[in-house]
Amino acid sequence: MPTTVDEILKNAFLQLVPRADKSRLRLLLGFFAEYSLRVFRLRISLFDGDIEMATISDAVGFNSTIHMFSTLRDLEVFSDLTVVVGDAQQGCTAQMIADITGLPRETVRRKLKKLVESGYLTTTEDGRYIHRPGILLEEPHVSAIFELEQITLEFINRCLATRVGDVKVIRADDEDASAGQ
Repeated sequence: MPTTVDEILKNAFLQLVPRADKSRLRLLLGFFAEYSLRVFRLRISLFDGDIEMATISDAVGFNSTIHMFSTLRDLEVFSDLTVVVGDAQQGCTAQMIADITGLPRETVRRKLKKLVESGYLTTTEDGRYIHRPGILLEEPHVSAIFELEQITLEFINRCLATRVGDVKVIRADDEDASAGQ
């Protein structure tokens, strides 16, 4: 039984794989550009149009929670949005965020201060930054997450419908799955 996310991916029933002939890469570029721009507009809408604030907030969220998604147990516990991760977050410093984003450290420091003042972020006892526990369960974040889900699924479905990639059957040990072939 798989215990890590990488093992789950290796044992997935279906995977999208690149097409051998590369004939649909322009479609992928177009779909990805549209997807990226829609996500970009959605993200900055939460931060009054400030892309640096959105980028820094995303970097804090990613860096503070990535460790929560390495094992199957963690996936089961933390993938549910209604689970407030709070103290499970590993905070990050301004320098870490500057390194991740490529933004100047002083810009990051200034924006982190604004994010804390606005209540979006908080600091741990050792001065590291984390998302305020429960913030993702509040509006407008809940609506934005549902919109992000919709945008992402539309992107994936467009790629599937136009055969940007090929669908590869990894295992055919499930009767329902092999019946669809």
